[in-house]
Amino acid sequence: MGEVGGNGSVVWQNQHRARKGKFKCKAHGKLKPDELGLGDYLDVWGHDDIPLEDIGKDPAPGLEPGLEGFQKPGYFLVCLRFDLREAAVLTTWFSTSSQVLSKDLIRLITLGDIVILVINVKVFRRDESKDGSSWENLSFEIRYDW
Repeated sequence: MGEVGGNGSVVWQNQHRARKGKFKCKAHGKLKPDELGLGDYLDVWGHDDIPLEDIGKDPAPGLEPGLEGFQKPGYFLVCLRFDLREAAVLTTWFSTSSQVLSKDLIRLITLGDIVILVINVKVFRRDESKDGSSWENLSFEIRYDW
């Protein structure tokens, strides 16, 4: 399970669940085994001190054709890849919903048998909300599970 979000910078965390085998990570491109020892799980977290206003300003490297310049300043760019049956379902959904979807926020591209759903997700400052309540304990903008 993992999350990515804004908190005055970019904050990310992954929770690795205990399984057979070792936790592995890359350091400077080389795969190294875990020396931390997994119990039930291992939380790994970090942050990038980029100001929230600068997220999305620099072009993301290695994007698929057609996505250059799609990311908006102040937004995370999330790319979800699907193939085969899921691609057909997504294509149908997108074609029937495209009139109500914001073309600035959501895009669907096809590469062979793969469909990529691309979403600009707004970064928000956790200590501010319009109704005065605190966002400090909310989940981050992006969550993923495995």
